Amino acid sequence: DHLVQFYQCEAYLAGTVSEFLVEGLKAGEACIALSSAEHISMIEKILATSLDLNALAAAGRWITVEMDDAETWLCVDGKPMAAALRSKIEPMLAAAHRAGVKTRIFEEIVAVLSEKCMLDESFELEQIWNSIKAEHDFTLFCSYSKDALHNCDAHDYPALVSGEHSQIVPDETYSNADTGTKRLRKMAFLELRNAELQA
Repeated sequence: DHLVQFYQCEAYLAGTVSEFLVEGLKAGEACIALSSAEHISMIEKILATSLDLNALAAAGRWITVEMDDAETWLCVDGKPMAAALRSKIEPMLAAAHRAGVKTRIFEEIVAVLSEKCMLDESFELEQIWNSIKAEHDFTLFCSYSKDALHNCDAHDYPALVSGEHSQIVPDETYSNADTGTKRLRKMAFLELRNAELQA
């Protein structure tokens, strides 16, 4: 699966991502967080309430990489972005494969790029992720700040980039809906959109 969430509230994102990661870690999977330092801190505070992160890290099943400077991380010896990403990610996936465990990845590299209005690069990166997923078995969760996209005047970008994903994760507007009818409408829209993505 290749999931995406468009969010406004960072605390809500941290909660959603933590659920995604806890499910994997409790199932014996390896989990990788390529995220901002702030979000890693928020997520680890939630995970630490039910998991021993030090033990998981020592076992190679909990890996974090701070992504506040995504452009530098993606520029390796002058390699194109695809080669740079593969050079970082594939060794992690290979290690998990050798250990016989599945892998989940939460990544905000695309978000960091989009926050700088580097939307072409962000979209290209989504396509690179899909090419890597075609060769390796892992679950990927991406996120985008709605405010950042708004600031870049990228109102059509969510619809465009959703096509590179298999599922849209409900945002805080679903949980905050004040009536059952509004929630049902929101869920019906997401179910219809996810069905289109998987068709």
